[in-house]
Amino acid sequence: MTTKGEKWFEEQLKSLEGDFEFRLEGHILDFTRKICKVMESKNVTRAELARKMGVSKAYITEILTGMPNLTFESLLKVADALETKLAVDLIDPARAEALTGSMQCWTTLEALASATIRQRIGQHDSKTDSRKEVVELADAA
Repeated sequence: MTTKGEKWFEEQLKSLEGDFEFRLEGHILDFTRKICKVMESKNVTRAELARKMGVSKAYITEILTGMPNLTFESLLKVADALETKLAVDLIDPARAEALTGSMQCWTTLEALASATIRQRIGQHDSKTDSRKEVVELADAA
């Protein structure tokens, strides 16, 4: 049985599917979570990543909290520092739907949508606050 709140949330989520800002936040969140996973699997600290990239620890924190508009140069520096390959791809929307059908993806989208909706109704003053909350919500899920 679906509650009124769940129904409302599903409607809000559906209304955001094509929203540019919503999709941008999703890509930022996805990329930062991937960085964190690789760092964890390789036991790389923020300080070590900063040293390898030749940047400050504060810059790494900005990246990991969803700093927008990273350049391809910055993305490649992260990949190189973590000894990984950077892959950027454009795919057909139908294929993307098939690739993102996992439960983890929906949990992340729900957390992202929740923070985006709260931001739109005035409960957050900035995108940065929203991104930090999204990361916290997604990690808790």
